[in-house]
Amino acid sequence: IEQVTERLQADLRLTEDRLVELVDLEKNARQAQLVELGRQLEHQNAEISEMVRSQVELRDQLAARQDLRSVVESAQSEDSRNL
Repeated sequence: IEQVTERLQADLRLTEDRLVELVDLEKNARQAQLVELGRQLEHQNAEISEMVRSQVELRDQLAARQDLRSVVESAQSEDSRNL
């Protein structure tokens, strides 16, 4: 009985040690996944920021062209009246 008890206790220690290893491996794997997700999120945020910046730039260019068109049309209208 004593030998069986010692054997079971040794098996239990090995099982506990293996469980600790597995928990550590899972913890490390999840941490690595979180780091990768963080990198992906940063990349996506940078892409979105660039897209927004580009859209603002295009909007400003369009507004400037519309302002220029209004100035040209006003000048043409004034020239027509002066003729």
